[in-house]
Amino acid sequence: MGFNSVVLINNDCISDVERDPKSWWSRAWGALSNLQGPAMTYEEAKKAIAEMGEKPWASVNDLTGRFGNFQAVWNRHADEVGLILVGWNRAQVVLHSFHAPVRGQSGPHSEEAQVKFLKQWADKLGYRVSKKPKPRNSKAE
Repeated sequence: MGFNSVVLINNDCISDVERDPKSWWSRAWGALSNLQGPAMTYEEAKKAIAEMGEKPWASVNDLTGRFGNFQAVWNRHADEVGLILVGWNRAQVVLHSFHAPVRGQSGPHSEEAQVKFLKQWADKLGYRVSKKPKPRNSKAE
């Protein structure tokens, strides 16, 4: 139930948080509130703003969920699952899926669910994933 949020904070600017935590968290909450799903890439945000014409309702930073060294990455319902890549001072949702809990079903953090999600991501990229064959016994019998 509820919603989950994922944020990326670049540690280089943690002094900004210490200097004015109330203002910083207010801006962070604003970035999360503006985010209606996975954050867009910078290129997607530029395209979206260009398509809005003369009355843009958001900036590139609003659509990507960024301000300064903070990025709101994910603000979705708790039953949704996301695959997020983090690195180079950025985070990007590369795949998201809805995972409604069912009695007796393993959750999204089980190996079975992770493999299913990996296969979905591979398929999205045009690949297939298969399990490696079991190694043959190297001992002579």
